[in-house]
Amino acid sequence: MSAAEDLRQMAYGFDQETAAVLIARQSVHSTLSQEPMDVIRWLDRMLIKLVARFAEYKKDEPNTFKLSREFGLFPQFLFYLRRG
Repeated sequence: MSAAEDLRQMAYGFDQETAAVLIARQSVHSTLSQEPMDVIRWLDRMLIKLVARFAEYKKDEPNTFKLSREFGLFPQFLFYLRRG
């Protein structure tokens, strides 16, 4: 099995609602021992890594950005978690 096929399989099984709940719980727990801005930066870095790995886009062309439906709501979940 190739690495690209492994990523497709992983993306197919991604449950964005469950992932958002786990990330929210980890974030709340982290705020007990870290500065809130450090937690927000951690959320930002995690979202950037996820999008870099699973989104399709051409560099410097925002109109080409596509995220599969398995990840469609996850960035919004993290956006509202960040704001909360």
